[in-house]
Amino acid sequence: MLDTLQISQSDSVNLFLALKDPVIIYIGLNLFMNLTNRVYDYFSLKVMPVFNKNIVVGITKYIQKHSHTYFQNHFGGSIVSKISTAADAAEDILESIIHHFFQPLLTFIISTYAMYLVYPPLAIILIVWTLLFIGISYLLSRHVHVLSQELSESSTVLVGKLIDSITNILAVHLFARRKYEVKFLTSSLKERSEKAQELRWSDLKRQAVMEGMANILVVILLYYIINERQKNNISIGDFALVLALSISIIDILLSSKM
Repeated sequence: MLDTLQISQSDSVNLFLALKDPVIIYIGLNLFMNLTNRVYDYFSLKVMPVFNKNIVVGITKYIQKHSHTYFQNHFGGSIVSKISTAADAAEDILESIIHHFFQPLLTFIISTYAMYLVYPPLAIILIVWTLLFIGISYLLSRHVHVLSQELSESSTVLVGKLIDSITNILAVHLFARRKYEVKFLTSSLKERSEKAQELRWSDLKRQAVMEGMANILVVILLYYIINERQKNNISIGDFALVLALSISIIDILLSSKM
């Protein structure tokens, strides 16, 4: 469309006729994406609640087989919290596979092919950069994953203690344990707060590195497309396409939280 608009500046061209096919394709792609989103929403509406229910039932059946000692050594509230957390986490994993794997993968394949059609070296640059991005992101995410597990465990213990404390409030009053419960709760909250801060700081550093790599990609691509445009090897439309694709890829990879 941009190339046609550029030609129309010097030639007498009927823009409606010249842009008919690309405009129809553009509108069709938007309608297709909207339809795909609605199909996914319908799939999520039908599947996710049932999936969550099956996870809860399955874990509950498994826990019921544990010995009496297990239930004596663990807070009932903590067990309930872990069941709920596991079900929600399993649901998040399923959605992450769709949003943070298939979507970036499809975008990467299409974008690489489009860049290859415009200028093959750009496709090679994109492939190399993406492999480096995924590798570095994975290495940095390992520490974030460990901290996330520690925070999750700390949260389940805290929630379990809260539930048990409220459930057994009569015993707390009878044995004058209110100060102890508050002290224990304060200590658990402090530990959870410290772990949450450590996790956020680690993730902040990871995001800073990823955004730095994204800026490097933009600089490299801009250098190449400006240089090739100066040599008249690519058109205005190609220039805009490469720039738009690079921004799209960066947005998806950064939001995917690898």
